[in-house]
Amino acid sequence: NLYYENHHLYEFDAKISEVFLNVQEKDRQNIVILDQSAFYPTSGGQLHDTGEFFIGGEKYEVKNIEKVGKSVLHFVEPDLPGDKADFIGKDVKCVVDHKRRNQLRSNHTGTHIVFASCRKILGPHVWQNGAKKTLEMAHLDITHYQSLSKEEELAIENEANRIICASTQINKYMMTKSDAEKEYGFSLYQGGIVPGNELRIVNIEGIDTEACCGTHCDNTSEVGWIKMINSRRISDGIVRLYYVANEKAMEVMNKETILLQDLCKLWGIDQTQVFPTAKRFFEDYKKLNALTSKQDGQILGLQMK
Repeated sequence: NLYYENHHLYEFDAKISEVFLNVQEKDRQNIVILDQSAFYPTSGGQLHDTGEFFIGGEKYEVKNIEKVGKSVLHFVEPDLPGDKADFIGKDVKCVVDHKRRNQLRSNHTGTHIVFASCRKILGPHVWQNGAKKTLEMAHLDITHYQSLSKEEELAIENEANRIICASTQINKYMMTKSDAEKEYGFSLYQGGIVPGNELRIVNIEGIDTEACCGTHCDNTSEVGWIKMINSRRISDGIVRLYYVANEKAMEVMNKETILLQDLCKLWGIDQTQVFPTAKRFFEDYKKLNALTSKQDGQILGLQMK
């Protein structure tokens, strides 16, 4: 698995070890196993990589990556034509979608940062109950006894971005399970118990240390920025936080800026007056709505008379 050796490896050469029929999709011949791969499979709540294969001058889109046992399965389109034996041992030029990998990696590292921020803002009782990192957004489920206020959401976001701005080193290394538990305790298992006798440790120096098999940045500054979207209580004692990082965070903030600019232009005011103006509009609307209802009643009465 080359993605552990170098998570910045986006182009590599490999040989086809095996080709399988996809029995779940009408026996399509579209599953390829390589002798080595830098494609990250869906794992640990992180979505898989995508990219391209070039085999004998033909281009194939890598649409999905799954890990079964020690093998990484690459699902390609179109299907491989003819006899699979013709493909065994063939050279493959592989290209990983850099933009997608970078966003997913930022979301995953951002999840560790948001979790550390939650523990600092809300208290040491906070424990991770689940997480998901997709291309569009990430979410983190934490143990907490009540819904979060907007002030708490903002405090968590601010703390996360302070960690990012501090440019803290992120170390990734393998340790035996017994040694890791002695050094870091069972807080390692925020993402769940990891099978096997060896753990991959992701250590944000002085911030957070977890056993994690995802792709991660080398420095917190690479996450770029974290923007909290919202939070909600999904069950008794569990709160889910939604947020974005890196490019997606910029997209959200740009949309908010454009919205403010459009409102200011429409109403002929500056940004400091957006809230009081909107409040005045709403209060006037309620007054006029009540007045209109009253006048409709008076008109109906006069018509009947």
